[in-house]
Amino acid sequence: MTAPARIAPPAPEVESSASLTAEFAVPGFIGTTLMAVGSLGVGWVAPASGLATTPLLDQLRANPALAFTTKLMVILGVALLLQAWLRLGHHVRTHRVTEPRVLSRLVWWWSAPLVLAPALFSRDLFSYVAHSRLLPQGIDPYLYGTGVLNSWYSDGADAMWTSAPAPYGPLWMGLSTVVYWVTGAEPTAAVVAFRLLALAGVGLIAVYLPRLAERCGADPAKALWLGLLNPLLLMHFVSAGHNDALMTGLLVAGLALALEGRRLAGVVVVALAGAVKAPGLVGVPFAALAWADNGRAPLRRRVRAWVLGGLTTLGTFLALNLVTGLGFGWVGSLGTPGLVRTWLSPTTALGMLTGNTARVLGAGDWVDAAVQVFRGVGTVATLGLLTWLVLTAGRRNLARGLGLALLAVVVLGPVVQPWYLMWGLVVLAGSGLSRSETRAAALLTIGFVVYSIANTGATVDTYGELSDGLAVLLSVVGVFALLAASRSARALLRDAEVAPPVPPEPAAVTLPEGRSPARHR
Repeated sequence: MTAPARIAPPAPEVESSASLTAEFAVPGFIGTTLMAVGSLGVGWVAPASGLATTPLLDQLRANPALAFTTKLMVILGVALLLQAWLRLGHHVRTHRVTEPRVLSRLVWWWSAPLVLAPALFSRDLFSYVAHSRLLPQGIDPYLYGTGVLNSWYSDGADAMWTSAPAPYGPLWMGLSTVVYWVTGAEPTAAVVAFRLLALAGVGLIAVYLPRLAERCGADPAKALWLGLLNPLLLMHFVSAGHNDALMTGLLVAGLALALEGRRLAGVVVVALAGAVKAPGLVGVPFAALAWADNGRAPLRRRVRAWVLGGLTTLGTFLALNLVTGLGFGWVGSLGTPGLVRTWLSPTTALGMLTGNTARVLGAGDWVDAAVQVFRGVGTVATLGLLTWLVLTAGRRNLARGLGLALLAVVVLGPVVQPWYLMWGLVVLAGSGLSRSETRAAALLTIGFVVYSIANTGATVDTYGELSDGLAVLLSVVGVFALLAASRSARALLRDAEVAPPVPPEPAAVTLPEGRSPARHR
């Protein structure tokens, strides 16, 4: 007796690159264009640039109605970008993208309007400008803050940097010096130059993320959708110009090179990521395991690989120190970001909640002590989790191990900013995520997007304090209204498929009496 033939599930529809660009490039471009126009009224500009006093910007910012309108444009633009991203995610999930690199081109469509627009969501770009002045004038940025120069205010840097030393590695400080030499720290030109460095990081992600996904057996198109085209990347790596973009791009590139067999080059590039920002150094033990069968080799070989990776990293930093004239003073300034308190950090939030509760109950002011205790617990937990992930790296692909390690550093760290999420999320996108994990990543992205547009990425130390209550309401309503309007966006968030339209029933055929269907023509 012959077994009945199994009916294979329908293959995903093939999506051409032309249709992909036509359907998603323009909606995302419209969203970021609205953001760029809105930034003229509510974006950050340095006082020394004089842009705020030009007739157009002065009118937009001085007139309450126009300023409110520009804020609405930013909110609407972000909501449109988010909707386009979720619709694209559903398409990538249900269509087989034959040319994943076309997704890389979409990021340039979506980024273009933001490149020359005023910064949104953070003004860290201006702290980079202020820091760039120090080294060329013989001032050690790891010993002094921007307050040693009278220009820090006109540069637009936040007052917290006046006494806080720079927490960035020698590669970043060297690149900052190059920006100073090229632009003379002229505010507008310097901001554009630093944003171009961030775009270089985005470019590295665009090139190496699909290669990393291929090495990990993941779908490159899905990796590019989640890691490259993520709205948080457009908001914080492109518009805000954070140097985290360059760090993340170098991490992805280095790990991809190591997995492709170019192990020494890969570890060097990962070390360069750590020379931009210290969290990049988390990638060194994972990239080094490429010398030990990606972590599956016996312990002796893994230890040898870690030693080799450590020596390579040390050599890379020594070379950078020779070029920049800097030492290892950045190690002592790593705690600078922890000077701020934000309720986004679970450890800091628990400390503030415990301390404030004790104060309400009349037990005294224990807020500072409680914050320190919980942050200490978080540090110990982070070290333990990182050790476990490194020692058990052979149980999972290296990208997944590194992505989880970076998320642990963020979640258990003393301060959490929306763009910190991208450290681990970009790398995890290359590792391959399940449908439920992808849905969780999308929901997390939406939450941090809403927080960013409501709070402009600032740090706050008062529970529930956001920059503008009306902005919070409009952000939530605007985003979710547009998401609800998109059937495919809702389907992705529900982890459901959009059912195709049901074809109409064929009309019944009446056969002449006495004729059989087989004989009827």
